[in-house]
Amino acid sequence: DDGRCMEARAAAACLSAWSWVARPVLESVLLVRRLRGRESAVTIAQRRVPDGDATAASWADRDVTWFHGASLGETKAVLPLARALIASDPNRMVLFTAMTRAATEWLEASLRAGDIPGLAPSRVAVRLAPMDAFGPATRFIQSWRPRRMVWIESELWPNILATASNAKVPLALVNGRLSHCALQAWSQPVARCAAATILRSFAIISAQDETHASRFISLGGHAPTSAACNLKWVDPQLTAPSELPEPLATAAAGRRAWLVVCMHPGEEGFILDAHRLASETLARCGPRALTIVLPRHPERATVAESLRSAANARALSVVWHSSALSAGAEAAQAADVYVVDRMGMVPSLLELAPLVLVGGSLVPGIGGHNPLEAARGARSHACAVIVGPHVHGVQATLDALSAHDKRAVHVLGHSAELQNVVAKLLASDEGMSELERRREAARNAARALDARARALVAS
Repeated sequence: DDGRCMEARAAAACLSAWSWVARPVLESVLLVRRLRGRESAVTIAQRRVPDGDATAASWADRDVTWFHGASLGETKAVLPLARALIASDPNRMVLFTAMTRAATEWLEASLRAGDIPGLAPSRVAVRLAPMDAFGPATRFIQSWRPRRMVWIESELWPNILATASNAKVPLALVNGRLSHCALQAWSQPVARCAAATILRSFAIISAQDETHASRFISLGGHAPTSAACNLKWVDPQLTAPSELPEPLATAAAGRRAWLVVCMHPGEEGFILDAHRLASETLARCGPRALTIVLPRHPERATVAESLRSAANARALSVVWHSSALSAGAEAAQAADVYVVDRMGMVPSLLELAPLVLVGGSLVPGIGGHNPLEAARGARSHACAVIVGPHVHGVQATLDALSAHDKRAVHVLGHSAELQNVVAKLLASDEGMSELERRREAARNAARALDARARALVAS
């Protein structure tokens, strides 16, 4: 009808306008990020896609698959797919891109160290994603000449996708995810027509579950061409370090440690209150407590400031891993809280801690983070898992874990409950017995989800 036609024309005009203004807008964003210390001259140059990439030139005759995800979690989710592609044909190469430096730095370091079995560094390239402007996107695709592109979750950059479509590169969206808020935004007049145009770029759409599949269909995407499957349920099978890094091993020796991963600003008060109560309880009957914290964004100054302020208010001492490396073992041993500000240490941390809180769940607005890495634990060390009440972003995974065993994940009724739960599990005989049961339940449930997801991928 006339209304639909007007919407479609308006959507086309908006996408055309974005193609013209994207470059100056994104250049301004990168400038602001550099002023805040989140970009450097090197990373900005890589996002602009300079000519003369030696690896791209050497892969001119190879079968290149380009995987792109927003950050670290999305990158890890497709490692099994990348392994399968490389194993299927000796001429196949894999190119990973991500929006964040954390993802590319972790992947490069893990490849160098040989921590990702099945992915030889000679057959994998890692780059920051090109900015969503026609110039950088065109140079990138012309340089790498991918035979296929695999987009992960909800990375819908219209200019890159349009450039790929114009170059006749087949596109797939895997592990598709569209939050309720994103669905509402894309469902507005004009926006829904733009969404349909973008989603039609994909020849294949595979969603995490039926709910997300229906959301993509409602916006005009193709009906899913495979069974809904959450690739984050699949164990990426990373190689764990053989030894704990110093001075962390010294700090944890003889102490009752628990771990917080993906901590966001605003959560530190709940975490430090939990440490203080556990310490007070243990002081009467057991070893000292140690809280190990891995912030979601450890490089941000605001994270350090909020942690220091909260710790000072509670008379707790905090040491950063990067500082402890030079300060020596004494500083680490004396600390109440040990903050890990280096990527790639989660496998080591899981070896230390029988109890893990997955952050991003104690305060509203984030929605939680994937609990499965914690639930899988380390090679010989299972972990009990706690999450806060704000977990809408990972509710399907939590429901699947709980369906296998209700003890697999402890979901707090409210964030202030954390201190009592941690103190009970770490500082009482009854709690330690319950902790052991929860550790085994978490590992078994994670293995069950891994088997279920692998079966769906294989089908």
